[in-house]
Amino acid sequence: MDEQKRRPKGDGSIYWIPNSPFAQMKVVIDGKVFKKSSKKTTDNEAYAVLQSWRSKLQAGTLTETEEKGGGAKVNDLWNAVRNDYVRREHKSLDGTEQRWNRNLKPFFGHMRAAKVTNQHIEAYIRKRFEDPSPRGQVKGATIGRELGLLRRCFKLGMRGNPPNVRVMPYIPQFKDHKRTGFLKFDMHDTIVEACRAETPLGELWLEAIFESAYTFGWRHGMITPLLVEQVHIVSPAEGYLIIPDSKNGEPVEVPLHLNERLIPLYLELIRGKKPGDLVFTRGANQRPVMRFDKLWRKVCRRAGVTGKLLMHDMRRTAAKRMAKSGMRKEVIKRICGWITDSMFQRYNIVENSDVASDAGKLKALDERERQGARELVKLEGMRKSGQVRECAGENRYNIGTTPRKAQHRTASIGSPSGIPNSKSVKELTGTVR
Repeated sequence: MDEQKRRPKGDGSIYWIPNSPFAQMKVVIDGKVFKKSSKKTTDNEAYAVLQSWRSKLQAGTLTETEEKGGGAKVNDLWNAVRNDYVRREHKSLDGTEQRWNRNLKPFFGHMRAAKVTNQHIEAYIRKRFEDPSPRGQVKGATIGRELGLLRRCFKLGMRGNPPNVRVMPYIPQFKDHKRTGFLKFDMHDTIVEACRAETPLGELWLEAIFESAYTFGWRHGMITPLLVEQVHIVSPAEGYLIIPDSKNGEPVEVPLHLNERLIPLYLELIRGKKPGDLVFTRGANQRPVMRFDKLWRKVCRRAGVTGKLLMHDMRRTAAKRMAKSGMRKEVIKRICGWITDSMFQRYNIVENSDVASDAGKLKALDERERQGARELVKLEGMRKSGQVRECAGENRYNIGTTPRKAQHRTASIGSPSGIPNSKSVKELTGTVR
């Protein structure tokens, strides 16, 4: 009682409960009651812990969750990430949630965020590499994307007020081995024939999906949900596709006449359908086209494609074709649905043949410079010998032995004499004295 009387009001209290060797602490902050075991067996030691604990609560460096449960769990951090995805209407939420529930949650979900160490991260990496998978060994890029999600959980947890976690363990990054596959132009017609052969007679949906991906560089998920009302055919030679809400949140409008095959295909696909119907359907009962991975593999085998060619590789193919055609980067990004330059560079694959072609341009430039230097040397020699002189008042050279004849004997580029005309000399040398 004497001890409690000496403590100032609001300083908290220490009490004992039956069957516990430790003193219990109690403090009220902003009308909230906090209770906790001091883990001490004497009043003086417990009071010292109480003072430190109370000061942290008043400064806001401890949360109620931390005091009642020992700190936020990693699963609580994931809930904050999920809410952030929902708020921003992120369209990759389904895949991200599947990655969390399948791999990260069983390992980290039950752990306190403050207790996650570098050793736990390394143990998770070893476990993922050793896990049997029907598709073979898990690649480092896959683990890197999973750890990137875990890193996002910790970063959002540290941004809270007060923060749910204060220290983030070191989470290594893995090199992302991006695919470089694309379809060469000479294989296009072969793939079209294989699409027609592998689908029932009269069904054009697979050919139309391939042509759309090959032309616009769109994902499978952008093409198959197209509705009839999004297809605008102005004439047999002009038409447009409009996607009001793409994955990046920006509307996309592209001309169908970029590829002369598309307008007849889309006219056939939307024939007899209502504005709200899907463009891409299959079978007599007009089933929606979802996934067709097995069918696409059959198409590639029939076409004689070597290696693994994905429908997503048409995205790189389209970007490469549009860049080689001379289209501006901003236009390509608009058509393909990219916002940043980094995404454009990721898909704009440069081949060795492209390097060799541009190297030929550099060689041609060197040859032109050498030819110009040779002409200047020859011209200087003619000036010294008196065969060429500068006309008064004009920065050009005239060829001749006498001033009277010089006005009528001006040489030109490409003449048998090989002497450059006055305009070319001026362009090459500027004002020559």
